[in-house]
Amino acid sequence: MPLQLFSFDVQLSRTLPAMARIAAVLPVLALGAAQHREAWCGNDTGGRCRVFACHPWRRGAECDGDTARCLCPQGACSSEEGICVPQEAACSADTGGRCRLLGCDDWRRGARCNTTAGHKCLCPRGTCSSMDGSCVGGETKGVASQSRVFTGHICSKFFSMTMISCPSEDEVGPTECVAGKCICKEGLYYVCHERRDNSTWSGCSKECKCQQQRPVDGCTPIAALASARADSLQI
Repeated sequence: MPLQLFSFDVQLSRTLPAMARIAAVLPVLALGAAQHREAWCGNDTGGRCRVFACHPWRRGAECDGDTARCLCPQGACSSEEGICVPQEAACSADTGGRCRLLGCDDWRRGARCNTTAGHKCLCPRGTCSSMDGSCVGGETKGVASQSRVFTGHICSKFFSMTMISCPSEDEVGPTECVAGKCICKEGLYYVCHERRDNSTWSGCSKECKCQQQRPVDGCTPIAALASARADSLQI
C-alpha cells in the first residue's frame, strides 16, 4: 500500500470517531443552551431613572440609585419589552395602567379605576392581568402574568367602518380590534416559537401567533448551537 494512501486511511480512521462524538454532543449542547435561556433571569428593564422615575408600566421596577437603572424587584425578571414579570406564574390584578386623569382603556378588558389604590387600573375579581395589562379570565388566567395578548399591531375604526384592520388570522391568529389595538381573542395568548426556515441564514425563523399555548420549538438556530459550544469550552 502506498505510504500516502496509508497515511490518509489512518487520518480518516481517527477523524470519523471524533466527528461522531461531535454529532452526538451537539444536540446535548443545544438542549443545555435552551435550558440556560429558560433559567436565566435578568432584572434590568433597560429603563433609566436619572431624571424621571421608572414608568409604572414596567410593573414595579425600582430605581437603583447607584446606576440610575430601572431594575425589577426580587422575585421578578425583565421581559424583552422591559416589563417586570414574576419568575413564577402568578395572578395579579394590577394592569400597570393609571387613571388619575383618564379612565382605564377599553383594551384592558374590564379593568376598573381604583381611586384608593393610587388610581390604578385593576382587573375585576376573578380575572388576572396579562403581561401587557389586559384582564384575562378562564382556565388560563393563572399564567396571565407571563403571557401577552397584544400582538403589536394597531387598528382603527370610524363608527362601524374599519379604517385599519388587524392582520389576517393566517398571519397572527384570531384577533379582535379593541380601542386601537389588535389583541388576541379571549382565551388566547400571543406566543412565539422557532420554526424551520431554510430561506434564513440560521435555518430558523420566529413565528408569533395568538394561540392557547406556546408550541414546542421545531428548530434550533445556528447561533444558539455556536453559543452552547462556546460555553462548553470555557473553563
